[in-house]
Amino acid sequence: MRSEEEIFEAAREGDLEYIRNYLSKGGAIEIKNHKGYTPLMLASYYGHPEVCRALIAQGADVNSVDHGGNTILMGVAFKGFREIAALLLSAGADPHFQNVNGMTALDFARAFGRHEIVSLLDADDATMSQRISLFLKMIT
Repeated sequence: MRSEEEIFEAAREGDLEYIRNYLSKGGAIEIKNHKGYTPLMLASYYGHPEVCRALIAQGADVNSVDHGGNTILMGVAFKGFREIAALLLSAGADPHFQNVNGMTALDFARAFGRHEIVSLLDADDATMSQRISLFLKMIT
């Protein structure tokens, strides 16, 4: 590893080989840049699902928050990357987290007309409701 900035550039560019090499040498997975972005945030924002998978597999925090108070899922909802949103949700991303303005990822998706993301997040809510309902039936 030559410099910390290179991991952020590799994440932005989707350089999976560099990311894997960085991680194999013990590179910090939760390192943040001056805006509070992690490599997973940047790979997500720039639409690189393979890099996202590699980072998540190594334990990257899918609920990381940048200095603006926004989550990775919020950024993906804004950008409209459905595959990455589904990946984040399946890895435990919190769709209900609210930023300092009270907005959730679903709010971002709706505001920017990302209908596929809206459907995905609504489906996730429905699935969660079904799970809660089933759990309540089991304990009562």
